[in-house]
Amino acid sequence: MNGQEAQQLEVLKRCGILPFLDIVVTAEAAGSAKPMPQIFQ
Repeated sequence: MNGQEAQQLEVLKRCGILPFLDIVVTAEAAGSAKPMPQIFQ
């Protein structure tokens, strides 16, 4: 997904996906640029 964290979370809510996720990590919250592998470590 693209956009700022707030936008990404809103999309997940509207699609009904958010309740099924235990955690959502965005590049913004991780302080990392996409597609840097460090975001997943």
